[in-house]
Order: sequence, then C-alpha cells, then structure tokens
Amino acid sequence: TIGVIIPIGVVVFLANSAVQTVRSAKRIKLHESGLAGLKIEDYRMPLRIKAIQEEVEQAYEALNGAQDQQYLASDSDDDLAYGVEDRQLLRRERRMSTA
Repeated sequence: TIGVIIPIGVVVFLANSAVQTVRSAKRIKLHESGLAGLKIEDYRMPLRIKAIQEEVEQAYEALNGAQDQQYLASDSDDDLAYGVEDRQLLRRERRMSTA
C-alpha cells in the first residue's frame, strides 16, 4: 500500500507546485502592469533615494575604516615573551590588518 501511496502523493505534489508556479507568474505580471489594483511604483524606491542610500553606506564604510583598531595591542610586555622573529611577525600582521 505504501508503494502506491507515495508515488501518487509525489505526482499530486509536483502537479500542485506547477499550478501554483503558473498562478504566481500571472500575479506577478498583473502587478507589474498595474492591473492588480495596486500601483507598483508606490512601493519602489526612486533612483535618487537609492543613490543617497549608497552614499550614506559608503560614508559609514569610510568612517569605519578610518577608526583605529582598538583590539590590536601595540608592543607590550606580553610580546616580550616571544622571540625576535615572532615579534616582527606580530608587528607585520598588526600593520597589515590596519592598512
């Protein structure tokens, strides 16, 4: 019985998903053309607002990049426990992470 029910269920599920996909595509076309009773332009952001938003995001990124990395310590007593090569490597990694 289960060998009959599962294939039938899978076929019904796939047929239903195909019908829903077609209906959804029709709804999208109606909305895009303005025939669904809603004006899609009211919900879309004008290009000026998008440009302003991008400029603000770039400003925040620039400010964030300009800040010093407070969690990276400078040479301290802890670094003295390392050898000369390790301290140079740490110094180089710190310099590269802030650049």
